[in-house]
Amino acid sequence: MNYIIRNCEKLVKKLEKMYGAVLITGPRRTGKTTFCKNYKKSLPLLNFDDFTLRESVNISPNSFFLDNKLPLILDEIQRVPQIFLQVKYELDKADKKGQVFMTGSQAFSLMKNVSESLAGRIGIVTLLGLSQKEKFGIDFYEPFLPTDSYIKKCKNIHIDYDEIWQQILLGGMPELFANNEITDRKLYWSNYIATYVERDVREISNIIDTTKFAKFISLLAAECGSLLNYTNIANDLNLTVPTIEKYISILETSQIIYLLKPYSNNLSKRLIKTPKVYFFDTGLLCHLLHWNTIETLRNGAMAGHILENYVISEILKGYYNSGDNNTPLYYYRDKDKKEIDLIIEQDGTLYPIEIKKHADPKVDDAKNFSALDKFTNIKIGPGAIISFYDKVLHITDNVINIPISYL
Repeated sequence: MNYIIRNCEKLVKKLEKMYGAVLITGPRRTGKTTFCKNYKKSLPLLNFDDFTLRESVNISPNSFFLDNKLPLILDEIQRVPQIFLQVKYELDKADKKGQVFMTGSQAFSLMKNVSESLAGRIGIVTLLGLSQKEKFGIDFYEPFLPTDSYIKKCKNIHIDYDEIWQQILLGGMPELFANNEITDRKLYWSNYIATYVERDVREISNIIDTTKFAKFISLLAAECGSLLNYTNIANDLNLTVPTIEKYISILETSQIIYLLKPYSNNLSKRLIKTPKVYFFDTGLLCHLLHWNTIETLRNGAMAGHILENYVISEILKGYYNSGDNNTPLYYYRDKDKKEIDLIIEQDGTLYPIEIKKHADPKVDDAKNFSALDKFTNIKIGPGAIISFYDKVLHITDNVINIPISYL
């Protein structure tokens, strides 16, 4: 399987010059270990899935580092929480940058230990699934923004219509993209969900009904791109609203889903406050919804929502790969039912965006952008229609069509 260069590499290079340790975290199977192996080929990699290695840390963390000198890579670091204080000691003793590279997929206990033991000594990178740019070897790393500067840098990028839908169906897991021997994506995703529920979720809470939790994930997939109604989901599964809120928190923290918050401003009390739910990986989403071919996917009843999910997840990857995990993304909806799919807030400016499945962008697609005019205390930047029309097109002086391939 050929290694795919990851767009977070520039971020990691910055962080290793700033901190003694760098943590690569993110969802299961997104390529964290593979990245470290290829990024630091000369360093020894110690994987704590190995029982013997775990036991050596349990017996004596100090002796472990006598046998394993810095710099090194510590893989699946969440399996040995008792190591963090010793890592702190070793970093302080070495007094050098870029000494320890760590990976871990279980964000809950991992981040607690990192924040308590290594604050100020560690840089953190969230590695999501492959982005569109990574898959097609596009050497351009800036997060998406509908500005002339961003658009000019994308002018030679072109990805075919069918290929976009193929990538939506495939998703972002490196194995599925790069390993031709994995031919059964249905089997892959079934095993992925089973492993996630039985291993990651059980580590978080032993009291969770894993059967209902698995059903909950599938039910939530049908809500992608929609306002999240906790009560309806609770009623469908015969669970309480607090239980659903707990399930949502687990999926959100382990980066299976992303909650897109509504844009709010103190000047307006007529805005909807409920978040929308999206999946970080559209391959998983399509599996949960039983869309198994490009034809059924793009012609299906949820094609618009799934495309919207894809665009938002691609934009998220751009921000995460640049180190901005507090991504300034929102949607807009008021009680007059005026809605804008996405708003990016950057440097005190709002950029409204509509996501369209068609290839004939028109003025009417941007009709709700004017709803932002009431926010006189903030600048409104150029708006964008992201569509399948494969050229940049100025629909009005302040609204631009941007091809999906530019994400």
